[in-house]
Amino acid sequence: NLRTQDVQHAFFAPQLRLKQDAVPGLIIPVWFEIPEAGEYDIVCAELCGWGHYKMRAKIVAESKAAVAQYMVDLRAQQDEDGFREESESE
Repeated sequence: NLRTQDVQHAFFAPQLRLKQDAVPGLIIPVWFEIPEAGEYDIVCAELCGWGHYKMRAKIVAESKAAVAQYMVDLRAQQDEDGFREESESE
């Protein structure tokens, strides 16, 4: 969801061909699919004020396999810290 409290902005991810306005007082649902793993730029495409030039970010998209491996690694790390579910305690 996009929302803004100050002025109008425009969420723009050029490599994904995605642009959506964010309008003060509205919640705007946005849905998109990323075609492949990688890094994608995000900028504000609406001249919105003095800080406009700093409104930049990146989407970091990982493959499903990389996310699945991250979850396995995270679970192992939690177990090392003494975390156990109730079903595993006995």
